[in-house]
Amino acid sequence: MTRGSTVVPPPQPPAPAPAPTSVPVAVTAGKPPSFEKPDRFKGKSSEVETFVDAIQDAVELQGNSLTTERSKCIYMSTFLENSPKQWYRGIKKSHPLLLESFPLFIKAFIDHFGDSNLAYNATGKLEKLTQTGSAAAYAARFRELLVYVNWTEESKINQFYKNLKPATKDLIATKKRSKRPTDFNKYVEFVIEYDNCVHERETERKEEKHGSSNVKSSSPSKSNSNHSYHPNPTYLLRNKFPVPRSFRHSLTQMAMAVL
Repeated sequence: MTRGSTVVPPPQPPAPAPAPTSVPVAVTAGKPPSFEKPDRFKGKSSEVETFVDAIQDAVELQGNSLTTERSKCIYMSTFLENSPKQWYRGIKKSHPLLLESFPLFIKAFIDHFGDSNLAYNATGKLEKLTQTGSAAAYAARFRELLVYVNWTEESKINQFYKNLKPATKDLIATKKRSKRPTDFNKYVEFVIEYDNCVHERETERKEEKHGSSNVKSSSPSKSNSNHSYHPNPTYLLRNKFPVPRSFRHSLTQMAMAVL
């Protein structure tokens, strides 16, 4: 370095960028969706499955408002009346640990109030169930009962077909058995389509019958068709119907003869 020279300091490293400051985001629990509350349970065994399904759906829709297993059990207890309410109070005093598991609480409830012969009773109802309206309505009720039995696809199809309307059976018979669906759900769709065709044809038949009756009522009766119509000459003259002049004199004489 020479005398009188100026020392240039080395460039300073850039200052580190400031750390990003995190802005706290307030997380608010969403408001539970509105829904129809379950019906109150009073101890009828045939209503147990429906009640439990409704309670489980309601608990799920509550979201974070029911955070513990115990709170879910207590929520369910608010829909119990009469003997079911007494049962809950007994559980609360004698078996409080059962309230710490919602699934176990549900199981104990079903074991106590459920139908022990549910599958047997459902089988009897399925065998007696008959199509009285549309095939769609018949299928809906049939499926409601199917959940309680353990049938094969073939058994479901055979029983479903057995109590269809005769007219629907007749149309189904036109399709070869080997061409019909073997899956129950597809078979139901197949039957509903054929049943709709039967209904359309019945409607057409009624319209055809109604139309033919109108034609008959508008046609002249046989007793009148054998006689020629002879107008009253006095009526023709008084009402000044257009009558040829050559025929007017004859009409006048005929009218005088009538009078």
